Amino acid sequence: MHTSITPADLLARAGRFADEVVAPQAALWERERRIGREALDAAAALGLTRVEVPAAWGGLGLSFAVKAQIAERLAAADFAFTMSWANTHNVAAKLARDARPDVARCAPGRRAMRARTSRDAT
Repeated sequence: MHTSITPADLLARAGRFADEVVAPQAALWERERRIGREALDAAAALGLTRVEVPAAWGGLGLSFAVKAQIAERLAAADFAFTMSWANTHNVAAKLARDARPDVARCAPGRRAMRARTSRDAT
């Protein structure tokens, strides 16, 4: 059974994630001139790419204000990573919100979003 995540819980997760994952890797990513893809995958596993995705699509259905607060915490660790995270999140939210039903059914993120929903209660 899915237990919804409160904005406070998600913000705490984002803060820990920024401190423990993003900040320690930011200099390496910059030196290697790459996106921290492994961290984007970890962010998705924490629910950070589903903030504004509607709950009906496996998202959290939270507000833009919550997403902005997460961005603030992530950007304090690494702005470049934050932009990658925001763009990833926004594509998922846009597809969930606006894709035609025949397109949305094929969206690869839909199954992944639903699968991760059950893990958010941890």
